[in-house]
Amino acid sequence: MRLEVTWNDERSELELEEGELSWGGAPEDGLQFPGLPPALAVARIRGGRLTLTPACALRVGGVLSPRHVERLVLPGEVVELDEGVRVVVPKVPDDGRETIGTAVVMSELLAGKPPRQPQQTRAAYFDCVAGVDLGAQLAVAYVDCVLGRGTDAQLRLRDPAVSRHHARLARDGKQWHLTPMPSTNGVYVNGQRLRGSHPLAAGDIVELGRTLLRFEPEAKAQEEYTVAAPQPAEQAPQPVEAPAVPVQPALSESAEPVEVTSTERLPSALPIERPSRRGWWILVPGTLAALSAAVAWLLLTRV
Repeated sequence: MRLEVTWNDERSELELEEGELSWGGAPEDGLQFPGLPPALAVARIRGGRLTLTPACALRVGGVLSPRHVERLVLPGEVVELDEGVRVVVPKVPDDGRETIGTAVVMSELLAGKPPRQPQQTRAAYFDCVAGVDLGAQLAVAYVDCVLGRGTDAQLRLRDPAVSRHHARLARDGKQWHLTPMPSTNGVYVNGQRLRGSHPLAAGDIVELGRTLLRFEPEAKAQEEYTVAAPQPAEQAPQPVEAPAVPVQPALSESAEPVEVTSTERLPSALPIERPSRRGWWILVPGTLAALSAAVAWLLLTRV
């Protein structure tokens, strides 16, 4: 697993293998930070996930995490070991998978299917970062639901320190509100005990009994994304005219060129100019004289 470490304003990257190791300033600590107390926390990397069990209260994701309680560190959260010493699990780039709506999540939960990963759903959800259900994801399939240990709770937790009906989660418009219900242990958000309805924001840590839940609201639906201006409708292709082709007239140099385009029909053959009839009257007398001579010759031969 890759970690980003900031120490005295110097940033570096570490690659850790799966297993367990202690973080602190002692030589025997697997990840040493000189100047820090020894065995400050125990880190476990399993299945690509990092959990941290601090020996004293540490701030994780901006919220104090109690000592000796294993805490799941989600991608993007900052672990503050000391002033100027921070460890971050880098976020995984979005893989572009298609998201689904709350109705689909609800139907799958009712069918007993395993909950989807956060990259695959538009529904709001809780990541369990500490407690009996560590690592579980609770998808919110109803706009009004109860968190608790009871069998009738829509978001059920196995923590024995959680009441049967511990808190109520409801959505008003686009805002989610968390309201504590009668409970011995109460409800805390980011370390502050709730006395009434409280709006939830992305990344808020909700504490119920010994369970810590990190809230993530639903992503924007596809129709809420900003889209580009509509493109003009495609027009039907127009016929492309062929370039004008000059055609020279046949047997006449004085005629003007004719411009023919592809939309006009070309003649099957070029026109042929007929000979002129001028001077036909000159041939008539000669023809008559020749006929007269032929008739006279025939009459003389019979005599």
